[in-house]
Amino acid sequence: MSSAQPRRWERRRRAASNRRRQGPAFRRAITNSVAACVETGGFSALEIRGAFARARTHSVGFNIMLPFEQKSNGFLTQGAKFSAFAPRKGALIENSEIFVIFPGGFGTLDEFFEILVLVQTGFKRARIYLYDEEFYAPLMEFFRTSLLKSGAINESDLQNFKLCDSVDEILTDVRTGENE
Repeated sequence: MSSAQPRRWERRRRAASNRRRQGPAFRRAITNSVAACVETGGFSALEIRGAFARARTHSVGFNIMLPFEQKSNGFLTQGAKFSAFAPRKGALIENSEIFVIFPGGFGTLDEFFEILVLVQTGFKRARIYLYDEEFYAPLMEFFRTSLLKSGAINESDLQNFKLCDSVDEILTDVRTGENE
C-alpha cells in the first residue's frame, strides 16, 4: 500500500464518522416506520448499534468484502457478503423501493447513478432521497450546467430524486407516497 493509501482511508473513515453523526435521528425515525431496512452492511450511516433490534425491525446488510476496507457491522439481523460489486449492487437495488443516499464517495455515487438510470429508463420504480443538500449542491450544479444544458438529460429527469436535509421531510414524503 502506498503512503497515500492510509491517508486516503483515514479521510474516508472521518467522512463516514461525520455521516454517522447524521444517522441517529434517521435510524430512530426509520425503525418505527418500516418493516425492514436494506443497507450496505458495513461502515454506513445506518449502522444500527442495536436500534433495529430494539425496534424489532429487520435489518439486512449486503456487504462487499474488500481487503483494505470494511467488515459487516455486527448489528445486522441478516446479511450477505459479496466478493464483486455488480451482484451486490443488483441485490441492493432489486430488494429496495426507497433509497436514502447519504454523502459518500465514488461507490455511493455509482449506486446512486445506477438507481437513477433504472428509474429514468422505466426499469425500476423507486423514490430516491439525497441527504445533505450542501454536500450534493455541486453535483446538482453539474447536472444543470452540463447535462441539462447539453441536452443529455431532461428537466423531468431531475424530478427522479429529491434533495433533503431533514429526516422528517423524508419520512413525510415516504408516508405520503404510501397513501397514493
